Amino acid sequence: MKRFGRILSAFLAALVLIGSAGTNIVRADNEEYGAEAYEDLKVICENFGWRINDNDRNGGDKTQLNNMARWINEKMSMWGYNVRYYDGAIENHTFRSLTYKKQGNSEKRIVIGAHYDCAETYGCEDNGTGVSLALELAKRFANTETNLSLEFCFWDGEEFRGMAGSYLYLEQVEDIQNIFCYINLDSIGSGDNMFVYGGEYDEDGVLQRSWGYNMAMTLSQELRVDIHEMPDGIGRYVRPTRDDASDQYYFNKRGIPYVYFEANAWLKPDGTEGNPEKPYNYNSVLDAFADENGRIIHTKYDNLQVLESIVPGRIQEHLTGFSRVASEMIRRMDLSSPEKYAAYVHYTAPVVETTAEETTIEESTTEETETTTETEPEASEETVETTTEEPETIETEPETEKAAVPEKKPMDAAAWLAFIVLGAMGELAIVAIVRIIILSAKKNP
Repeated sequence: MKRFGRILSAFLAALVLIGSAGTNIVRADNEEYGAEAYEDLKVICENFGWRINDNDRNGGDKTQLNNMARWINEKMSMWGYNVRYYDGAIENHTFRSLTYKKQGNSEKRIVIGAHYDCAETYGCEDNGTGVSLALELAKRFANTETNLSLEFCFWDGEEFRGMAGSYLYLEQVEDIQNIFCYINLDSIGSGDNMFVYGGEYDEDGVLQRSWGYNMAMTLSQELRVDIHEMPDGIGRYVRPTRDDASDQYYFNKRGIPYVYFEANAWLKPDGTEGNPEKPYNYNSVLDAFADENGRIIHTKYDNLQVLESIVPGRIQEHLTGFSRVASEMIRRMDLSSPEKYAAYVHYTAPVVETTAEETTIEESTTEETETTTETEPEASEETVETTTEEPETIETEPETEKAAVPEKKPMDAAAWLAFIVLGAMGELAIVAIVRIIILSAKKNP
């Protein structure tokens, strides 16, 4: 019995090892994009509102701004990042930005930035959303190999002194030539639509898209993330302008390609053209924001509890979408990306060809439905639509033959692949268990 007990114990241990390995694989393959960002956003809104850096506002009190900076640094330190401060002064105002580098397979690097100061509000949308997503990306890639190096930057002074923090960084950074691309995250949560911008305006005021923009839009199409293009015809002086409205401004002025993620309402409710008739920072077409003419940021609406009551779930949805696209950009971007994404081709849904057999089935079903039309016209129309979209329902046997066994469908390629992988895993598991049992029996006769 003792021998049997040892063998049984070895068998159970092997099962535990196999089970735990499978669990780790599942967790690794199912990243919850945007989830951690949303949790951090709640912390920001509950604890760090009124993060103001302006001597003329709030009595010059920087307590909340400094508290926010310490909190960011504590989180980044937990993931193994070391801080470098970029300090400076402009017009008797002092600013401190926090930056964190992570080495990749190239000295060229992607800079991912979000400003952490805010206006006289809770600073949820502007810019708690950008900070929280930057933190999530930093954690995700802390121990992940990347083609390019990464630098996560949290800017001070975006609100009141014209992007002071990012300006001072670019004035001081030693290896500016190694900045390959800048990704800006600003006010990405509660506006009506997700947008991406990138490029430069020509002399006629028309935006010429960059390879970074092309890459972001290509990936959003591939990942089925509903990120919109800014409609054609939106000129430079229609607010908010895209090349000088946030921290990407000075990167763009130095010729560094940028990608700017934002949530706004450039589209009308019917999804067509822009909204040039609306003034500065037009974030939403909803009547709930009408007293601010559609503006969310810098208003009483920039509060997580208020926004969740008006647009429940929208912030989480946008954080998830932007997190997926930004993560994939960071994973895939390499030195060949400017050539690879020299153009962006609008996604077109593939045309599904109808086989001769499906056509015959549809025709016969239509004939049967037409007979029914004489007595129940409305029901027959619904039946035609349903059977056309889902041909498999047509193959179901008539009610008079309910006992008939449905015909088995052949497995597709994905099913065969899953079957083979599972079978291989099962064989490996059996071999491992048998070897453990034999070794256990030899050592303990």
